[in-house]
Amino acid sequence: MSTKLKHKNFKFTLTHFIRIFLFALFLYSSVSYLSTAVSQKKYSTSSPALPAFLSQAYQNLTPEYQKKIEAIQKSPEFEKINLTYLNLLSSLNGLPQNIVKNIQKYIINSIYQDMMKKIEPDPTQTP
Repeated sequence: MSTKLKHKNFKFTLTHFIRIFLFALFLYSSVSYLSTAVSQKKYSTSSPALPAFLSQAYQNLTPEYQKKIEAIQKSPEFEKINLTYLNLLSSLNGLPQNIVKNIQKYIINSIYQDMMKKIEPDPTQTP
């Protein structure tokens, strides 16, 4: 007693377009906001790069421990991590624009295929 599932043809409608557009807009704005927020953040060597809620705890530390924390920023491991981070930022340059272009290409291709199906029906399918 197995039932066969009927396969429905996908039709690209206005609601699909609006959903994809809103998702692309959200994705583009999120990535561009995060990339500008991260690129504007400056790290100074005089104080550790800590979030605001930890800055008070850092001020309460003894000068000996503060120097140890500052020494971490000058270590080769930290420099390697920082270099890797900068390389990732440079490789992600232009990523939101590429995503939007790919989505636009997909939308145009889907619309074109739908129009071609309406103009010339598939000869393998019988009405």
